[in-house]
Amino acid sequence: MHPVPAEYTPPQMGSRVIIGLETALAIAPYANLLIITGYNSERYTPDTNRAISNIRCLLFDLSSLAAVRKAAEEVNATKTYIPRVVFLSSIWHEHAHRFDFADLEHPDPEKYKPLESYSQAKSAVVLLAAELSRRSQGAIHGYSVSPGVAFTNFQQKPEAFEAFFSVGIINFDGTPNLVTFNWKTLPQSAATTLVAAFGPGLAAKPGIYLDDCNEAPIAGSNISDPDLPAQLWSLMEKITGERFEFSE
Repeated sequence: MHPVPAEYTPPQMGSRVIIGLETALAIAPYANLLIITGYNSERYTPDTNRAISNIRCLLFDLSSLAAVRKAAEEVNATKTYIPRVVFLSSIWHEHAHRFDFADLEHPDPEKYKPLESYSQAKSAVVLLAAELSRRSQGAIHGYSVSPGVAFTNFQQKPEAFEAFFSVGIINFDGTPNLVTFNWKTLPQSAATTLVAAFGPGLAAKPGIYLDDCNEAPIAGSNISDPDLPAQLWSLMEKITGERFEFSE
């Protein structure tokens, strides 16, 4: 684990703290062009004192599959390498219960529980990363990562406060609980994603889950069923109306 520095100070409440942007800024000095996708220009525009000319923000409606497909076509216009897809998971994936496939296909608002839905989503991306790697047979490498516990915009959202407070991640005043959890700085949280995206030693290990910049075991009731990744993939194709084929 990356130890949090003794002088660690949580980011100021209300400040813009985004792991994805921190990750992009770490990559930018080594890239000819870096495309950041998102739904809000304010979230993904670097601060003026850190602005880098080769960063481009591609905005689109994440709730529209047509918009996602159009953006994907633009990003993938030129490809001369084996692409890596990094799925952002969480250590919380191990708390996920068995998937309710009927509810995944037709969500019932009455059944919604924030932390349970969060852990289900994080468990799903671990399984989908492995299934993507298996199905593509080397055409695409998928990896899932845990960024660790970091204080970001996510915890500062009013709708997220109750869930995080209920498990002791944040205090009543909205500040991070530094006693119970090992918090990471933004660069530390971005590090595992960078390893998954560029680590040369991972080329022979597609589909693995990483935590603290290293391969890590996955856990939880969803992991024990060997047929679950394929079932989840099939449901994803049904929901999106898109069948994903991979050419050799």
